[in-house]
Amino acid sequence: MEYTVEEGKRVINQIAALQASVFVLTCGDPIKRPGLFEFISHTRAQTAGLFISALSPRIF
Repeated sequence: MEYTVEEGKRVINQIAALQASVFVLTCGDPIKRPGLFEFISHTRAQTAGLFISALSPRIF
């Protein structure tokens, strides 16, 4: 299932409430996903100290 940017932001807000320390974007090629940088910006704004990683098959 692929989230819209707004759905992803809601998930990030839930993860932030759990005080997670790592968030990994996987599946397909997240680097090519529209709205990726908006999503990452929201994540950084909502979570202090959360490590964000995007695993892409193009960088391996």
